[in-house]
Amino acid sequence: MLLRLKGRFDGHAAHSLVRRLDRAGAWRVLIDFAAVSTYEDQSFGILSEALRRHGDRVALTGLRDQHLRLLAGLGVDAAANP
Repeated sequence: MLLRLKGRFDGHAAHSLVRRLDRAGAWRVLIDFAAVSTYEDQSFGILSEALRRHGDRVALTGLRDQHLRLLAGLGVDAAANP
């Protein structure tokens, strides 16, 4: 399953994304951040919890290096994802 995000990635968008991941069940999910124009740091805290919960079935693409470092600081190695 491919989830393409666009626009603003804030707390509301992060919670919405987590709900979609929870409903995805056993599907592998690729989240594409390439079209996101604005990020809020709090959204990465919310996302990191979901990534730890859903494990290896979620991959990220389109994130900037600073966001990968932020996730790494939160305990998620998103750089290892395709």
